[in-house]
Amino acid sequence: MQFILLSSLLSFSILFSVAKADLPTRNSAIQDNSLKHNTIIIYSGHNTIPSHVRVREGWQTRLTESKPENEKIDVYEEYLDDIRLKITEDFDNPFINLWHKKYEHIKIDMIVTVGPAADNLLNRHPELFAGVPYYSMSVAGINKNNRQFGNEIFKIIEVVPHLLPDTEHLVIVMESKNYHTNYHDNLFGQIEEVKTLLPEKMSVEIYSDFSFDELYERARHLPEKTAILYFPTSVDRLGQRKIPFEVLQKLTKITTVPIFVHDDTYLNLNVVGGYIRNLKEEGDIIGRLILGLDIPRTDEAYDKKVRGYFFNEQALKRWHIPEKNLPPDSIITNRKESFFYIYRWYVGAAILLLLAVLAELGLIVKLIKSLRQRKKMEQELAQERNLLEIRVAERTNELEESRILFQDAASVAKLGVFNYNLITDELSWDDSMFVIYGIDSKKHKSIYQAWRKITLSEDVAKLKNALQFAITENTAFDTRFRIRHPDGKIRTIHALGQIYREANGNPLRVVGINQDITKREEAEAIIRNLAYYDPLTQLANRRLLAERLKQSISSSRRENKKFAVMMMDLDKFKAVNDTLGHAAGDELLQQVAQRIKTHLREYDTVARLGGDEFVVALEDIHCPKDVARVANTLIKTLTEPFILTQSDNVQIGTSIGISFFPQHGEDADELIDKADAALYQAKHNGRGCFTYYFDKDAIKPLGFNTVFCAGCVESSSG
Repeated sequence: MQFILLSSLLSFSILFSVAKADLPTRNSAIQDNSLKHNTIIIYSGHNTIPSHVRVREGWQTRLTESKPENEKIDVYEEYLDDIRLKITEDFDNPFINLWHKKYEHIKIDMIVTVGPAADNLLNRHPELFAGVPYYSMSVAGINKNNRQFGNEIFKIIEVVPHLLPDTEHLVIVMESKNYHTNYHDNLFGQIEEVKTLLPEKMSVEIYSDFSFDELYERARHLPEKTAILYFPTSVDRLGQRKIPFEVLQKLTKITTVPIFVHDDTYLNLNVVGGYIRNLKEEGDIIGRLILGLDIPRTDEAYDKKVRGYFFNEQALKRWHIPEKNLPPDSIITNRKESFFYIYRWYVGAAILLLLAVLAELGLIVKLIKSLRQRKKMEQELAQERNLLEIRVAERTNELEESRILFQDAASVAKLGVFNYNLITDELSWDDSMFVIYGIDSKKHKSIYQAWRKITLSEDVAKLKNALQFAITENTAFDTRFRIRHPDGKIRTIHALGQIYREANGNPLRVVGINQDITKREEAEAIIRNLAYYDPLTQLANRRLLAERLKQSISSSRRENKKFAVMMMDLDKFKAVNDTLGHAAGDELLQQVAQRIKTHLREYDTVARLGGDEFVVALEDIHCPKDVARVANTLIKTLTEPFILTQSDNVQIGTSIGISFFPQHGEDADELIDKADAALYQAKHNGRGCFTYYFDKDAIKPLGFNTVFCAGCVESSSG
């Protein structure tokens, strides 16, 4: 399944030798300007693959915006991965059967294939849709070939030395040529031609013959002045398959060098960007073909619509790439709003207030000058001056009341204002800041030294880096740090400020606010804990278990793996509650939870559903023996005595019911229900044992292609 995703992005032409006369009609230069009432879109992967999602958004949006009223248009979508997973490892025969059953009696007006697997399928079986207009969407474009895409290779690679001129080594990551010989022969040659146009000091390495573990290890240890150009990769030289989006997601977390891409599917990851292909725009072209609208007819017009320079703002800042160095018409994504934009209304109000004060002051100055110049009008002007003084006094009182109101609000919000001189290291505060930090203004001559003394040393470097970043990148100063309050407690402070500069651009001072956000962070942590964890045992609760099982089902289906669900019920627990009380029962449940976690892997999940019911999800299992070993271990460890506050020899036990994915269910509720049914059978068998769920009508109850261990089908004692 993952192999299909990569192929849909990297393969650009038909990989099988089929006579052109036998293929469906391909339309590229000549456009049929008629509505396609019945269109089939065949995707190479499954419906959650990011690249397929972007294409689907494009053509659906176009149909929503432009479809004529009262015009019936049917678009049939088929995903080859779904067909293969449901029936067999090969999707040729299942698709042929699907066609005979679903499409044989429908007049198809157009076919679109997305990715090479779908394209190759139609080339292997041209008889299915003979004579129907046929469009193939590859990374080169709709019905464009390798050589046409080769014209864009220089733009994709040349952006690296243009933005990072110190780069000495470029590693181009792509799949092994064993899987796409035609593609690599062409692309390798095109890259060799481009090398001569790049700076002499920059070497280019095509890294393709690797396993995924080797790729990750190489990425961790790449030297400085190195960059990565990532062509989506889903199959390594060992035949292991992964989703390219997940491969790149891991690369961005472990490598310390910039990564460039050529597909907008990955722009939300921590990559720089590059000369990007917009898959939603290509989906829009498919929508136009369905509606019979005009589409770009030349390579230049086509590339202008679907390609362009896109860059991630956070990555540009990380690698110190000025926006002025970007190619013309570049688009910057993931922009972060500035301090003044966020607080624009407050700044505007402050400016209006300042203008009002300046207007009042200007009136005073004007009156004083008039008094000096016009002695004859002294009495009249004196009266006016008295009136003005009354107005100023009233205004002053209003301002004082506003100041007191602001201080009260700041005290409630634990908000204060600071002014830090970058030249002299002098720090000044308003009164609210002394309250936030618990510092007595009369006992400290230097506010900066007092602040530095209570700030945690491990956060000082973080503060300095944030300030230096704001100065260098000419952005807002925004960070969080911790202090040790005079009452001994650790508190979290949010600092937000703006850099002010001299006329020559040198930084002069930082003016901003500090806010104590300790209680807010504590409240957020408590809310997260209450939402997802059992308050007594701190195990996952029913809500978190459901999310984990949903993730396990998705990953197991994608990677063709299996996992097990174990429903556990404590034997003799009610007797402990009745004789020793609920406090002892709670203590016993906490110790049971700890013992269970001790015998599980880090990525397995254990949850408490309530009472004495526990559920364990075991990931990536290969044989029922794997689950049997864990079940026997849990039965044994929970049979051993417990030492409680009220009793030092409490003995209980457990019974376990087990179900397997996908043999016993396709969703979390079904798997838990089947495990619960097996638990009921284990109790019926005498407790202190485990039982697999068994469907008496099934030929292979577990569906494993392996030899069963003794007792696998029915039960085993602890």
